Amino acid sequence: MGWVEKYAPKKLNEIIGQSKAISQFLEWYEKWKPGDKAAMFYGQTGRGKTALVYAFANEKGLDVVEVNASDWRNKDVIEEVLGRASKQMSLFRRGKIILVDEVDGIAGREDRGGVGALIKVIKESKFPIVLTANDPYDKKLAQLRQYVKLIEFGKVHMNSIVAKLKEICKKEGIECDDSVLKQIARSSGGDVRSAINDLETLAMGRKKIEKEDIHVLGYREQEQNIFEALKVIFKTMNVRTAVGIIENVDRDPEEIFWWIEENIPKEYEKKEEVAEAFDMLSRADLFRSKIQRMQNWRFRKYMIDLMCGGVALSKKEPYHKFTKYSYPQRLSQYGRTKVLRKDMDEMCRRIGEKLHTSTKVVKRDYLPLFKVMLKNSDWREILIKDFSLSDEEVGLIERY
Repeated sequence: MGWVEKYAPKKLNEIIGQSKAISQFLEWYEKWKPGDKAAMFYGQTGRGKTALVYAFANEKGLDVVEVNASDWRNKDVIEEVLGRASKQMSLFRRGKIILVDEVDGIAGREDRGGVGALIKVIKESKFPIVLTANDPYDKKLAQLRQYVKLIEFGKVHMNSIVAKLKEICKKEGIECDDSVLKQIARSSGGDVRSAINDLETLAMGRKKIEKEDIHVLGYREQEQNIFEALKVIFKTMNVRTAVGIIENVDRDPEEIFWWIEENIPKEYEKKEEVAEAFDMLSRADLFRSKIQRMQNWRFRKYMIDLMCGGVALSKKEPYHKFTKYSYPQRLSQYGRTKVLRKDMDEMCRRIGEKLHTSTKVVKRDYLPLFKVMLKNSDWREILIKDFSLSDEEVGLIERY
């Protein structure tokens, strides 16, 4: 069991740095009746939004029904799963509180009526509903905001995090210099979960943490640098730390995938570790392709688990060395060919309009045929004339 789970708050007074949010939540809960607004906890990850719900439920003897909104975008599924849970008494006839996590993920092009269905559930629920979000002021959540009470979870003060880390060290029998705990707390950016994960990473296999051990983690800013994120993924032995680190990186997981691929051989030295890391990455790639092909974003979390957590655990122990990480060659190639790809897409779009088909079908089915036809002088003239191909476009097809 990881330390984040092991030392999760069991009571409200164990939640640090969120006294105002707790007070607002209790006021909302005590006044709540069926048909009232839901509560929306908002703020960055690791500030105790989900932990508050579970700690409160534990104190009051309530059942928690938790769903992740990004997994339930479809209107019919939301009405079926959430709608039923919000109206039926639990198996042991205890009270109930419903938690809809990461509600940001329910909005967008993939939504298919999810926001409207969630609003209907809020209006008809017989039990209190708590939603969590990173940014409640996203324009995609405008309609939903009318049906919630906003409760902000602010950044936890560094001193509060240090006190929590000291408490954990005492219970685990670990000796740790105060300067190390302060550095962990400072670099967490107010994220208690990240701070605990970092402490667990440093404490792995030792009972004393020295000042020089802090370099294993690298420095985490609120907006993570990709090089420092790679350092954490390659140096840590903790899955949660490896997976959680990319939440604050201002880059798409698809791009981070190629950064990891490029730098595995630079970090890992043993051939069996390199092989294991690439095996994990290949499994992540299967989910990456499913996301692209099926537009099913539920697979993204499995992709991230494998490419970050799987790669992190591919080594027997961390390498205590400096590694100079490199920009992915594949992304460099994409950059160099960006103009050519844009020209190719435009040409295929124009051809597709004449053939009444999509750009994708033109690339897949027609361009290989056109490439062969261009080798025949008669067909070449016909193609160029019928599709108004320029010399540059003919060259694109011939190189395809």
